[in-house]
Amino acid sequence: MPARPLQRLILLSVHHSHPEFLTDQIERFRRCAAPLADLGFALRFHPVVHHYTREDIGRVVAALDQGRGIYQVRGIDLRGRLLMPGGALAHGRSLSAAFQALWREKAVGFDDLIGIVDHDAHPLDTSLLARLAAELTRAPDLAGIGVPQWHCGHCFLHPALLLTRVRTVEEMGPSTAFEVRLPRAPDDGSWNDTAEGFTLWCAEHGRPVLPLRVCSTAYPWQEWDSGMVLADGAELAGWHGEPVRVGNLMRYGLEENAPLVSHLWGVFHPGSPNHYPWDEVLAAYLGEPMSG
Repeated sequence: MPARPLQRLILLSVHHSHPEFLTDQIERFRRCAAPLADLGFALRFHPVVHHYTREDIGRVVAALDQGRGIYQVRGIDLRGRLLMPGGALAHGRSLSAAFQALWREKAVGFDDLIGIVDHDAHPLDTSLLARLAAELTRAPDLAGIGVPQWHCGHCFLHPALLLTRVRTVEEMGPSTAFEVRLPRAPDDGSWNDTAEGFTLWCAEHGRPVLPLRVCSTAYPWQEWDSGMVLADGAELAGWHGEPVRVGNLMRYGLEENAPLVSHLWGVFHPGSPNHYPWDEVLAAYLGEPMSG
C-alpha cells in the first residue's frame, strides 16, 4: 500500500534586512522538520522579499530552492510583481501577496496549515511547529495559536508567530488575515499592527484563539507605549495570568518555563525603550541554544 502523502505546513516569513536572520531561520526550521513529519506534515518554508528588501537578501531569497520531502525552502520574490507601500504596510501586503501567489500555483490548499513568522523570530526547540500543529489539530474550534501582543486593551495574536488553517484564512480573506490597518488620525484607537485583523475577525465570529505564554524576557524595557501597562511601565499580566515584562528578547511557549520560540523586538532608535547595545542583544539572540 503506498504511503499516505504528508499534509503541508506552509510557513511564510518576510525578510527586508539582516541576512543573518534568514540563515538562522532556514537552519533552525530544518531541525523542526523531522518532529513535524512524525505527525504527518511536510514543512514548506517560503522566505518573502519585497522592493524595500536589501539587495543582497533579495538575491539570496530569489535563488532559494532547497530540499524536497519533509523540508523544502523556496523563496517568493515580489520585487517585480507588486509596488509596496512603506513601513508595516509592506510587511502585511507581502504576506497577503505571497499567500495568493502560492494559492494560484496550487502550492497551498484547504487542508494545509499555514504559519507566519517574523524575520526576527526563531525556534528554541525542535518540537516548536509539531507542538503547535498538534495543539491546533486536537482543537477543531481553535482558529489560531501564536505569540501574543497587547494594544488598545486587547491581546492579539501577533505575526512574530501565528499558526492557523488555510481554510480559516480563505474564510476571512488574506487581506483580513495578514494586512495592516493604520489609524486615520494620530489619536485613532483603531490602530492595529500586521495581522491583528486576524484576531479581531475571530473575536467578531466567536472563534477562539490561543496566545502562547510568556516564559521569560531578556533585556527588559523600562517603559512601553501600550495603554495596557500601568504608569507607562513595561509590566502587565499575560493572557494566562503570567507576569510579563516586555523587552527586546522575549520567549514564549505552551507551558510555563518551557520556551519554544524567541522573538527579538529590535527597537533601536533615539527615544526608544531599549537601553542596551544592539550588537550585544543580537549576539545573545543568535546564540540562543535550540533543544531537541
